[in-house]
Amino acid sequence: MQIDWKTLPELLQENGVSWKVYQNELSIPSGLSDEEDAWLGNFTDNDLEWFSQYHVRRSKKYESYLSGKLAAYDKSLAELKERLDKSPDDEKTQRVWKGLTERKQFYIKELDRCREELQKKLSDHEQALHNNAFVTNEADPGYRSLEEIEYDHKGTKRKMRVPKSDVLANFRNDVKNGQLLR
Repeated sequence: MQIDWKTLPELLQENGVSWKVYQNELSIPSGLSDEEDAWLGNFTDNDLEWFSQYHVRRSKKYESYLSGKLAAYDKSLAELKERLDKSPDDEKTQRVWKGLTERKQFYIKELDRCREELQKKLSDHEQALHNNAFVTNEADPGYRSLEEIEYDHKGTKRKMRVPKSDVLANFRNDVKNGQLLR
């Protein structure tokens, strides 16, 4: 569901006050694994994603993710078709076929919505809303990666995967360069 009433960031922008929402990644799917998403996603914490005027689907990563999902569905459906050609009365395969076909339709519609957003010519105001609402750590090459670290826990060596980069890199950079008080 998308909503469209005027938001505080719009009022700030209209009155010449700079603003940004810092996050590591958007909550729309972009190809992160479950473990990566647990560490690096934003869990829909950026409420501006729900407002139509911010155009959250205007994302090449989202387009790529959706295209990959459709390719995977096409491959699965081709495999299921072979099974159905051999055993047309297999009810389980028929149910899976139906479910995948319905799911594929969802992704086709969503990809169309994404591509429509990407093709829209936004006004300077709309582009600024989008750019400021969805500041991610793209400047940091490791912002979508995890790395394994080793640590000592009460004398026991342990390993775990953690974000490879600094998830607050853009914010720290703006603080360092005096960009927060413009």
